Amino acid sequence: MYVGATGATLLHRLVDELIDNSVNEVLAKRAHWIGVTLLPDGAVTVSDDGPGIRHSEVAGIFGNATWSDTRKEHPFVPTFSVGVVAVSALAARLEVVTTHDAETMRWAFARGVSVDGPDPWARPHRGTTITFEPDREIFRVGVELDSSAVRRRLRELTLLCPGLVVTFRDRLRDQAEELHASAGVCDFVRSLGETPVLAAPVRCHATSPLSEGGSIDVDIALQWDRSGQSRVLGFVNTAEMNCGGTHEHGLRRGLKRAFPRLTRRRPEAAASGLTAVVSVLHPRPRLRGTSHVSLESEEVGAVVARAVETGLEALGSRSDEVARLTEWLGSR
Repeated sequence: MYVGATGATLLHRLVDELIDNSVNEVLAKRAHWIGVTLLPDGAVTVSDDGPGIRHSEVAGIFGNATWSDTRKEHPFVPTFSVGVVAVSALAARLEVVTTHDAETMRWAFARGVSVDGPDPWARPHRGTTITFEPDREIFRVGVELDSSAVRRRLRELTLLCPGLVVTFRDRLRDQAEELHASAGVCDFVRSLGETPVLAAPVRCHATSPLSEGGSIDVDIALQWDRSGQSRVLGFVNTAEMNCGGTHEHGLRRGLKRAFPRLTRRRPEAAASGLTAVVSVLHPRPRLRGTSHVSLESEEVGAVVARAVETGLEALGSRSDEVARLTEWLGSR
């Protein structure tokens, strides 16, 4: 009843839940490192170097199905998550080690019930470490985590969170890797194209305060590819919006206004070979449908449009790049 199925896809969703909690700390600028280790017995450990969970809240977070917010002070808790209480409920064993206010404690849960702790933890430790062993009465033998899929998601997170460093280990295959992307969404766009027109992607960024508190932050990278293939990827709080939404409306609006001024071409020419990554941080996003794959926050469109216009205006100062783009469009 927690995740709707017992296959590998839903097992990955539970692990993503643990990873997303650590990403929340990164987005709040309270952490910059995440560690994920796949263990030979099918368990997984997720760590971060954030401030840790308040010890008085651990039992409620992992052992109480009525608890609704794991890090309630964080502004980017995803509204589409199942909650770590679901991870705990579907675990044969879930161990939590967390350091808060310089004190480290350990708890253990099984099927959502506390079975051990809190106990003092003497080993050196910072932040929070959670080890999740799936309940094999629910996730049968043969339902396993895909190491490649976990790595792809972690790589995606480094591209969406500038400054994030991820340590990924697969103990079964004896593999270890450190992931990071210094250029963020620009590196993301580079990974999607094969024959770029511009020497470097166009970076577009804007921030807009919200009247009810907090702000919308958008980070965008644009590139045109000689293959003519067009692709737009949109993310809200690092979750992909597969069905578009107001961030894509804003992208088209910004291109429509700025692209003709830049290239002297009709607005629709901008879509030819365009590769774009649009990343939105919003403290209270409105998402459509039960699967939450489309952004419906109208105010985002205006912020994205402004960012795109500003970014393309800055590209105008790179006359050789504009000439290269205009020449390529003319050959289409």
